[in-house]
Amino acid sequence: MARLAVPLVGILALGGCDEAPTPPPAEQPAPVAAPSGFQFEATLNAHRPEGSAVELVAEVGNAATGQLSLVVAHHDGTALSLAVWRFASTGEDDTLVPTGAPEPLLALRPGEPTDSQTLDALVRTRAAGHTVGGRPHGVAASDASTALRSLHGSAATALDLQASPAARTEALAAFTRGLDDAVLFSRKGLLRTLATLSSTASPSAPEGSERRASVRWGSASVSMLRKADGWAIDSVQ
Repeated sequence: MARLAVPLVGILALGGCDEAPTPPPAEQPAPVAAPSGFQFEATLNAHRPEGSAVELVAEVGNAATGQLSLVVAHHDGTALSLAVWRFASTGEDDTLVPTGAPEPLLALRPGEPTDSQTLDALVRTRAAGHTVGGRPHGVAASDASTALRSLHGSAATALDLQASPAARTEALAAFTRGLDDAVLFSRKGLLRTLATLSSTASPSAPEGSERRASVRWGSASVSMLRKADGWAIDSVQ
């Protein structure tokens, strides 16, 4: 199993040194990909299960215990789930290694189980002052209605059993970015919003302000907030 040293806390500062001769001009570097917004993506990439599709959704690191929980969209080759994957810091170099396989956390369809105990523990850890990590969320769009159209496409693909595992996994991860924390980290928020947005409908014109808007999607009323990364669903009624 690959091992990767990624400390949960601490930054190494390099001290000063004697001035060195100016090096010759280097070749123009290749373009660098935009940051994903995650701190522990390298940890995930080092331990991706063979034969599975995995996309990061959220990071919940406990600096006090050296433990890390990655919330991931996970397709194990048989079924898609929103899962939690636990890592622990071992050895003197604070290497993070998995303590098991990704385990389903939240139901995607009616009848699927939700691990309420693990969910509640994640919520408590995220609220603690010693938590590291986070998640990017918000759909970049000109308005709330356009954001809902994008989320509809993601929801439909995530629940489409004919789509490829990779496409479904990517779609589920993209969908979660359009959910506010209070919706995603609730027992039925993901289930309810997937069911609502996967159905075909034409969104109404948004009503509200530039920061908060309400949009009709079929018979549902969707409340949305503009976050740093774009629009996110605040509630569905």
